[in-house]
Amino acid sequence: MKRWIAPLRDIAVFIAVYVAAQYICIFASALFPVAETVDAAPTAEASVRAAASAAGQRAAVISVCASFLAVAAVAAYRRRIYGRSGAVMHSRKGFDPRILLWGLILLVSLSVVIDPLLSHLPVPSQDYGRGGWTLLSVVVLAPVAEELLFRGLLLEMLRRNMGVLAAVVASSTVFAAMHLQPAVMIDAFLAGLALCYIYLLTRSIYACIILHMFNNAIAMSMQVLEYRDKTLGELIDSSSAYFIIYALALAAVAVGVMHAASTLRRASAVDKNPAAR
Repeated sequence: MKRWIAPLRDIAVFIAVYVAAQYICIFASALFPVAETVDAAPTAEASVRAAASAAGQRAAVISVCASFLAVAAVAAYRRRIYGRSGAVMHSRKGFDPRILLWGLILLVSLSVVIDPLLSHLPVPSQDYGRGGWTLLSVVVLAPVAEELLFRGLLLEMLRRNMGVLAAVVASSTVFAAMHLQPAVMIDAFLAGLALCYIYLLTRSIYACIILHMFNNAIAMSMQVLEYRDKTLGELIDSSSAYFIIYALALAAVAVGVMHAASTLRRASAVDKNPAAR
């Protein structure tokens, strides 16, 4: 029982800091509001969509600011509790194009495999808009902050006390919980597992950040093209083409699971012999 006290404490502190950072940034934005201009829309429906887009863009900027504030606070907590040990890994292997391509294939394949399940869940309601601030926040800054938080700081803290496998599942669960909406939570949990695997494989946060950027860029593209509300089955008219794509995605996920298992075993062996790290 004692071995779980430290990781539960770390998770509780992490969540408290993350939530507090969100509220601090929301409060700050209320104290220093920025005038939001929404172009006159020809219809009431278009006007509502434009207003929702502007609100989503503001939410994206606030979320990114809060994430970076949380990074600073969690990093200070980690240093106070664990000192210099358990630092975020940043090997140059994180820029290996072959691993990045494999990671992107795995992330896309996971989304394809869970597509039938997501079709039965409510469509995510958040619209982050299409402006330059949205692209900067969602595609560039958010991946940097979130990877430092979840795959870097949180995963490294947890694996010290609960083992690498439990740390991967726990950090991915917290990552999913922060996304609030059911469909996004499921996708975020699986993406979290995949990114933890890539982090351990490359021993580098850089690969996770780059893949997260690609993932968010794809999501933003789907939103801009107004495909966000559609499942893969709805986008592909041919049932045979859908079956082939799904089978290939399933095969990629199966290979990923097997390779992730061996990566976790190696990481566990390193944890048992810290001098080899």
